[in-house]
Amino acid sequence: MPWPVTSYPNPISHLPGRMNFGQRLVNTMMFSLTEMMTHVIGSLYDQGDDFGEDLEGFDYGAAMKKAVLYLENSDYILDYAKATFPNFVQVGGLTTGPAKSMPEDLQKYFDSSPDGVVVISMGSMLYNASQSITDKLLSATAKVRMNVVLRLSVDRATVPVPKHVKIVSWFPQNDALGHANTRLFVSHCGKNGFFEGLYHGVPILCTPLNADGYGTAKRVADFGVGGSADLKTITAEELGATINGLVEDPKVGDSMKFYSILFHERPETPAHRAVSALEHVIKHGGEHLKPQTEDLNFVQYIGLDVFCVLILGVLAVPTLLVWGCSVTVRHLVKCRAARSEGSADKGTKQQ
Repeated sequence: MPWPVTSYPNPISHLPGRMNFGQRLVNTMMFSLTEMMTHVIGSLYDQGDDFGEDLEGFDYGAAMKKAVLYLENSDYILDYAKATFPNFVQVGGLTTGPAKSMPEDLQKYFDSSPDGVVVISMGSMLYNASQSITDKLLSATAKVRMNVVLRLSVDRATVPVPKHVKIVSWFPQNDALGHANTRLFVSHCGKNGFFEGLYHGVPILCTPLNADGYGTAKRVADFGVGGSADLKTITAEELGATINGLVEDPKVGDSMKFYSILFHERPETPAHRAVSALEHVIKHGGEHLKPQTEDLNFVQYIGLDVFCVLILGVLAVPTLLVWGCSVTVRHLVKCRAARSEGSADKGTKQQ
């Protein structure tokens, strides 16, 4: 896909959509290093360990370049604008859908929370969190002014579970976010949870832990549909205050509802877009969708060879001018010196 490093930030960065010179420089370096690391790691990685002996030595990087179709878990709603090729289809939100009834105890808990519910889930990444993080989350939820559903193991906790907090080991996330009483979603900002929040119009407090979670958190803050917090550095008091502030800020809720409407009004659902693209390729093939960039190496892809020639050409013009002026000046000096010597010799002879 096209990757304009001057306008689209690396997904694992904290960079905004509108970057200054320094940020564009950092973004370009991150993109370049990512490309090089991908090639190096790919050459060292033994695919046979994952896919069996039949695929040992399989070059997945080359296969990706030759693929006729890409389905990406993204959507231009709540994202910075970027260009795509015809064989690149955005299908972000495949796990979204209308909310269904939850298990009886959980459904009753949401129904009996007219003041609202804050849903906190970091997926499987933080379920067995350290004692310090567990205690921080419990202390923070004690300051939240509404009911809380918290997906977390509290075996290591030294802080008591607040009475208004319901601890769960699992829950149907999409259905919980779709409940009318859900006010805020606190998440590590995985793509599925992010799109489920967008689908149901629920503001998000991102607590990114790795990879593209940081980029997602930056987008959530930039588009005004939530906020972000670093679980490692934020205090329990600050986290509780941040949650209350986002819930009580009408601008955040209105912004998320606006983008949720845009997401719903797209002509096709993510699943329909994926199926349509797959059926098209199965029926007609995909070579007519592929761009010519697959045959370019990294230097050619980013246009470095062309820019080098242009820069050399630009530098050559003043260089030639300076050289020409220098030659002309030296020639004029020599001519003047020759005339002066000629005049001197003529005067001597006349004497």
